[in-house]
Amino acid sequence: SDEQFKQLKPGLTKDQAAIIVGHPVTIYIFKKNRWDYIYQEYRNNSLFKSYNVSLFFDKDDKIINITKEGELF
Repeated sequence: SDEQFKQLKPGLTKDQAAIIVGHPVTIYIFKKNRWDYIYQEYRNNSLFKSYNVSLFFDKDDKIINITKEGELF
């Protein structure tokens, strides 16, 4: 939910992020420092809303950047 993503902030570890929003469905083996969350809502077989959140981690697995695109819920 939007409230969960608002709890994310730089400095949190991967484990802390996973407790708050869960693990992403896909983790890329060549991009271990990035987690992507994609939410899509369809109505009448058409995309109604789309929201993407990307978490970027440093070498110590702490969040260094969060990007958001679209509208969540």
